[in-house]
Amino acid sequence: MIHIDLRTVYINYALISLMSLVVIVFLWYQSHRRFQGIGFFMAGIAAQVVSLLLIFLRNAIPDFVSINISNTLAVGGTVLQLIGLEQFVGIRQRLTKVTTWLLAVFFVMEVYFTFFMPSLYARNLLVSSFFTFACLQIVWLLLVRVDSNRRRITLNVGITYLLYAAINALRIVVYLFAPTEGNDYFASGAFEIFITLSYQMLYVYLTYVVVLMVNERLIYDLESEEEKFNKAFRMAPYAILLTRKEDGKIFEVNDSFFRLTGYQPEEVIGETTLGLKVWANETDREKIVSTLSKNEAVTSKEFLFRKKSGELLTGLISSVNIDVSNKQVILSMIVDITDRKVIEEKLIEMNATKDKFFSIIAHDLKSPFNSILGLSEILSDQIKEKDYGEAEKISKVIHHAASKAMELVVNLLEWSRSQTGRIEYTPEYLHADLLIREIVGLFQASFEHKDIRLDIDLAKNSIIFADKAMISTVVRNLISNAVKFSRRGGIIEIKSIQSKTDWIFTIRDEGVGMKEKDLSQLFRIDKSFSTKGTENETGTGLGLILCKEFVERNNGKISVSSKPGIGSIFTITIPN
Repeated sequence: MIHIDLRTVYINYALISLMSLVVIVFLWYQSHRRFQGIGFFMAGIAAQVVSLLLIFLRNAIPDFVSINISNTLAVGGTVLQLIGLEQFVGIRQRLTKVTTWLLAVFFVMEVYFTFFMPSLYARNLLVSSFFTFACLQIVWLLLVRVDSNRRRITLNVGITYLLYAAINALRIVVYLFAPTEGNDYFASGAFEIFITLSYQMLYVYLTYVVVLMVNERLIYDLESEEEKFNKAFRMAPYAILLTRKEDGKIFEVNDSFFRLTGYQPEEVIGETTLGLKVWANETDREKIVSTLSKNEAVTSKEFLFRKKSGELLTGLISSVNIDVSNKQVILSMIVDITDRKVIEEKLIEMNATKDKFFSIIAHDLKSPFNSILGLSEILSDQIKEKDYGEAEKISKVIHHAASKAMELVVNLLEWSRSQTGRIEYTPEYLHADLLIREIVGLFQASFEHKDIRLDIDLAKNSIIFADKAMISTVVRNLISNAVKFSRRGGIIEIKSIQSKTDWIFTIRDEGVGMKEKDLSQLFRIDKSFSTKGTENETGTGLGLILCKEFVERNNGKISVSSKPGIGSIFTITIPN
């Protein structure tokens, strides 16, 4: 019968553990940058390898090292494995801190049962109890705490530690009913050899399942990342395409590419961007390829692209070289900025228009103020010379110039407030016929001064939904213009007609009229169009611009027709 020596079993156990450590070191080297916790697990294995070597050297080295240090390293190694596995699965357990503090208590008790009250029986129970406690924590972590998706990955490792806990529990039960005699551990007998051999087999299996767990976790993470990439790829709001670097053929595109270009999947896959004529200018593609050939990324370069229909669009393209299945691939993204470019161009045009408008206004303001300054100086001289008759004439001219400047400033402020949204739009139901008659009353003196006859034909109950202040400003401006350009004894007609959807108001005069080329300048802020009335009445050039702004703000339209020498008709359309 072959006799198995426990010391021989331990040196074999130490060698097996050392080989396991080598495997775990390689695993750490390959995975520590991707996964946390492998380093702690490796440190735990290393601590247990040292522990086994110290136990093997028992009776050859001091008991404090071969018993207390070695046993603490053995159970401490399991605690390190617990910490490593917690980091690996990303779950922290409160009990782990308690276990770490219990390790210090364990060491003190080991020393007590070694030197103050020597007892191999007590030390064996102490070691097995701590092992069972630590292993069950790992079992709880890997088989209960982890989410169901990853439990299949940690299952085998969890079962292995459950077996460890079961063996240590068996060891406790046996020693409780059959305590060991003496203090020589290597004389413990067949049961301790069975336990140690069981540890060896589990150690080999543990190494295997840990390597398997890390590899399965790697596959799981790669599949998750691939799924995330596919979702991002498919749902991205911008066009994405993957082309082979060697021949430029497209092998993958997302739905946004089809929506952007108008092509169908079967028309794109296996084709090149040149073949699809995606580039409005083929030299643009050459610039991209040249940059990528230097292993540099292309970031948000603006180019023109062509849809299947032939329509051009402006896009920002970004491209980068990537490896897919060990092959060089170009990942490109195109963001359609056509609408943005149109808006930018409109903003540039609007800003240029407003700049021109303000230069016109500055010129128009400068003229009356220059008159006021010059005439006020002359007026001062006339008063000194007591020429009051001439001073009176000059004061009237100054008053006229100041009035014109004031009118221009008021209109400019009104327009500015409308542009910045500071004029509050408060629509209400209005009797347009009553409102217009009320405004007409304000011009009674002007009508009498020029002997103008008024012909009003307004439908009763012509109700509109509009802002009263804005509509009043529009009507005042149009009646004022009609009076200004009417000859003495002329006629001004104000009428209203109702269609199915709108009220149509017209203001017609029999004044001087306008040429066709002048009509297009009436409502433009970049054109200064202001003519004198039949009796040299002056205007600001802003009145009709305000009319257009206010009518459109009330969802209406304004238009004009005119003929030189016959007169003008201004038409306002407001929804019912």
